[in-house]
Amino acid sequence: MTNKELAQKLLDLLGGKDNVLANAACMTRLRVTVKDTGNVDTEGIKALDGVMGLVEDDTMQIVLGPGKVNKVLEEFSKLTGLAKGVADESVVDAAATNKAAQKAKYESKPVQAFLKKISNVFVALLPGIIAAGLINGICNVINVSTAGALAGEWWYQGIRSMGWALFAYLPILVGYNAAREFGGSAALGGIAGMMCIANSAMPLLAPGAADPATAILLPLTNAQYNPAAGGMIAALIAGAFFV
Repeated sequence: MTNKELAQKLLDLLGGKDNVLANAACMTRLRVTVKDTGNVDTEGIKALDGVMGLVEDDTMQIVLGPGKVNKVLEEFSKLTGLAKGVADESVVDAAATNKAAQKAKYESKPVQAFLKKISNVFVALLPGIIAAGLINGICNVINVSTAGALAGEWWYQGIRSMGWALFAYLPILVGYNAAREFGGSAALGGIAGMMCIANSAMPLLAPGAADPATAILLPLTNAQYNPAAGGMIAALIAGAFFV
């Protein structure tokens, strides 16, 4: 789309020439003062090719990016018949605007938005995963270097338990975060994660744990429930499914 075509489409979506009172440009934005905001098609403007974003303030601020904004203003001013104005915007603000606009444009795509949600589930858990990994690694080194001399010490086994607990019950946190990230109840997501942890006392497993012959078999697979089979992925899917 040429700058002239973009300017024309913007003018139409802004309510036409009669609805525009002033037009100006800063480093990244075309700033248009309109008579009646009710005549402005904001969603249409955001959807235009070449538009990075729209900020509704005292003026309609259409983010076009440095360089391009001046070219579009040139054409836009010809269409409105109004003098070109200049608005202040610092370099820092311009950089922040561009970064935010590019990020919003990227995240608006369905696949990227979905992957962003998935990453958010695990990014929040990274501090705990790193801490537990370090605890397990250090304890293993101590255990090997001392030939297991501390195996009976409560404080040593207490520290080891911290590292063990995180990984043993990680599905709960994954399910919790997944449900919260996808807009549901985090507590229900936690329940979904709990269903992914093997425990012989679980009602679905208890009969089989006491006597394999009395194990409860699931439909379709005709096999006993295996909570740990799917790992973190199962907890993630279950948390999202519960939403």
